Amino acid sequence: MINEPEEIMMDLSGRDESSRGEEEPSPQNPAEERQLPAPAIAPDMAVPETAGLSETSVAAAAAQAKAYVQTRFQMAAMIPRDIDSVRDEILAHCKRPKFAEAARYRRPVGGGKVAEGASIRFVEAALQAMGNIDSQVFAIYEDDEKVIVRISVCEMQRNTSHSSDVTVMKTVERRKLREGQEPLGERVTSQGNKVYIVRATEDDMRTKINAARSREIRTNGLRIIPGDIVEEAMEACIKTQSDQDAKDPTAAKKAILDGFSQLGIPPSEIKKYLGHEGRVVTPAELSELRNVYQTIRDGHTTWVAVMDNREEERENPTPAAREKAAIDGADIERIMEVADKRAKAIEKKIGEPLSGQELLDDYLSANALELSAIVKSDLPKVVKEVSKFDPSKQEG
Repeated sequence: MINEPEEIMMDLSGRDESSRGEEEPSPQNPAEERQLPAPAIAPDMAVPETAGLSETSVAAAAAQAKAYVQTRFQMAAMIPRDIDSVRDEILAHCKRPKFAEAARYRRPVGGGKVAEGASIRFVEAALQAMGNIDSQVFAIYEDDEKVIVRISVCEMQRNTSHSSDVTVMKTVERRKLREGQEPLGERVTSQGNKVYIVRATEDDMRTKINAARSREIRTNGLRIIPGDIVEEAMEACIKTQSDQDAKDPTAAKKAILDGFSQLGIPPSEIKKYLGHEGRVVTPAELSELRNVYQTIRDGHTTWVAVMDNREEERENPTPAAREKAAIDGADIERIMEVADKRAKAIEKKIGEPLSGQELLDDYLSANALELSAIVKSDLPKVVKEVSKFDPSKQEG
């Protein structure tokens, strides 16, 4: 009779079950036995096979990543970009009003100063137009308190790569606590409001990492896109916005206010930011508000930070900035009041109806001026001249 092969069962110490009948002598030092590794898997699992599968998976993943990189570089060499075509495509984007609105940002940097420039939306579109660009985001370290992610942008034609390591804390701030939620700490904001520091959820972490990703791809991407194309594109976006606003300034103002309202920022807050009632909003103010809206919507700043910086800007303006600053809506309202008063006086004199807007338009035309081009240092002179302006004498 042929005996079936004896099944060999391996325990975690490496001994087979069939040899258990022969007891091995116990070690003289009991600590030696305690040094054996604790079981990490169930005893009935095949340790060698599991380890082999793990090694195979790692090798396969490495081979796949290598093939991916090689293919990208090969395709970049086969289909090189035409920088003139890239420029044309980017400038074509900038002629679209909706793109122009989202292409610029404005955020506070403290001390009453602001940073302005190309937004992440512009950089994303520009990198697509460039082609042969690869961006990667992956975690390089994580513990209970933070995760460090590396964000890189690689120009594959010239093998030029720029990367940034960003630390994302696993906490968020909340004004109110949910029932049963325990805060990790608390602080008082510059507005005097108390906020609680709580553990971030998976959704919170995803939002924070995505925001960090957007910021760093913008920063690293701008190192690859030719600077002269970026500057030309920004000028084109400003022109597109100005042309669009000039067609219907009232509609442009309403659209911006509606956008802020969707973010929970009411018109009363916008008026505080402008420093006047918003009866007249200049093209420069419309552009500024649009850039602020875009920056808040993309999660790069908050309205509280914007207003804090605005107050500092008003309290400590530099002399140069004060002299060169364009007139704002409040200044225009002052000019309009003077123009209305002067128009009524002229109306009585000539016996014909004349509005303040008509008188102001005549004044600007006679002096080859644009309202948006008047700076604050010239405001007293303009107000004085409008108060004495007589359109009938100009016609004569």
